Amino acid sequence: MFILKSDQPLRSLAAEALDQGRMPRGVYSAQMGFTLLELLIVIAMLSSLALMSVFFVESADDQARFELTRARWGQMRYAMVGDANRVLNGETELYGFVADMGRLPNNVQELVEPPVDVSMRWQARDIPGVTEKIWAGWRGPYLMATPETSGPIFRDGWGTAGSAPNYGWQFEKTDTSLTMKSLGKDAKLGGEQYAEDYPTSGALLEKEDWSVALNGRSIPINFNKPPPTMATAWALKLTLYFFNGATSGAGAVEAVDSDPLLISGSEALARFADDELPVPMGKYAAVLWCVSSATPPIADKLFNGDCTATNPTHALSWITLLPRRDHNLTMNWTIN
Repeated sequence: MFILKSDQPLRSLAAEALDQGRMPRGVYSAQMGFTLLELLIVIAMLSSLALMSVFFVESADDQARFELTRARWGQMRYAMVGDANRVLNGETELYGFVADMGRLPNNVQELVEPPVDVSMRWQARDIPGVTEKIWAGWRGPYLMATPETSGPIFRDGWGTAGSAPNYGWQFEKTDTSLTMKSLGKDAKLGGEQYAEDYPTSGALLEKEDWSVALNGRSIPINFNKPPPTMATAWALKLTLYFFNGATSGAGAVEAVDSDPLLISGSEALARFADDELPVPMGKYAAVLWCVSSATPPIADKLFNGDCTATNPTHALSWITLLPRRDHNLTMNWTIN
């Protein structure tokens, strides 16, 4: 029989009870584990915490993938037209597919892989009637893609399955604009929350983002000294040359002509026709030509201060045309 002594310390009761083969009633109830109800409550709480953890982890992963999709969408815009707000060596940065190729890309693959036709790649190109050349063509890759067995791939942040040429992106192009869209988590049009398309509306590039309007535009020209008075039969015009990497074929160097220059002292104004189409952003070769109105016609001559010389020396100038950033454009021209 277990006897509780009044002066016996409580902490020794358990040991003595074990020696006698049983536990005192008070000590027994204090040492036992949780009740079934308590266990069920703990399990429910742990389950809730586990579910909350899964929810938060999944939500964080979805947000990370959405942010990656948004970042890659912006990378595609930069790959096409660069950033006119960036300055390199004191000059506005000129970068991107449009500046090199003279057109919008036809698909995402053109930003990742070089064209099969080597004549479309970066090289010196002839300017009609001028000994100098203009460098133009593809010089990417403009996007750093992930290498896979089928080649480099540039997918959205959701890893949407899709092969070349657009790798799962929704791509639409018109003559003036380009739209790129991720289909979201569910890889389907429409949807809500993370399944929603990104962006839901709007183009990646509008006409004003990649081209420059010359229609009715005037470009001031400052000469280092007054050009000689033009003979009656002669006038000057400004011609801008750029490479147009056509969607098929080898592309070609194209030209945009101004109206005859309005000259006053050491200054001139080159105005372009009202119906002149927009031209792609880029670095243009600028040439002044002597144009004759004589009958019979006389071939145009290169100008460097004299329209009457048989073989005038020529100094080629360059001009950079940027969308939304060329409103104060002025050319300086040196006459030897």
